[in-house]
Formats: sequence, structure tokens, C-alpha cells
Amino acid sequence: MEEVIFFGMKLASSLALAGILSWIFYIYGTLWYNSQRVRRKLRMQGIRGPPPSSFLHGNLPDMQRITSQASNISKDNDQFLAYDYSAALFPYFQHWRKQYGIYTLIFFFILLFFSFNIVSHVR
Repeated sequence: MEEVIFFGMKLASSLALAGILSWIFYIYGTLWYNSQRVRRKLRMQGIRGPPPSSFLHGNLPDMQRITSQASNISKDNDQFLAYDYSAALFPYFQHWRKQYGIYTLIFFFILLFFSFNIVSHVR
């Protein structure tokens, strides 16, 4: 009787381990591998962007750093007036547009176009 219980426990733990490992591989495939495949295809078309600074958070740490730098600059300048509100609200888009060009790829694939004529050329 003990052998049957021991065998059942080994079988249950093996199935649980196999389930956990298959779930980890599935998450890796959907979150990381597929995103890198899409990033590689877009790079082949000439669309570049900032590399992800964190696996779980993508470009969020960079976005926070650029926003805090921009807010420090605007606090120093009392006469700050922005007619282009997107640069004031989203300074990281402006920063990446200057760095990577008129279209930018952000991790977890927000594709930004700063020119509407380019949309028809991306496949």
C-alpha cells in the first residue's frame, strides 16, 4: 500500500513540475521571444528604437528618467511655455525622435510615427 501512495506522490509532483516548466516556457515564448522576433523584423525595415532597459518593465525606467530630467529643466526656467504640448507631456517621445529618427519602436511595441507618410511603407 505504501508503494502505491509513494508512486502517486511521485507522479503528482512530476506532473506539477512539468506543468510549471511548460508554463515558464510559454511565458518566455510569448513575452520575450515573440517580441524579439517582431523587433528584428522591424529593424530589418530600418525601424529602430531604444533597447528595453528591463524585462518586466520595458522602457518605463527610461521614460521616468527622461521625464524627471525634463521637469527639472522646466522648473529652472520660469518662462517655460510650450506650444507643442506633446513634447511637454511626453518628453521621452521627443528625446527618442531626436535620437532614433522620425519613427521609433518602444519595447512592447508601441510604434510611433512622426510623419504620416511613412505608415504606408511599413509592412
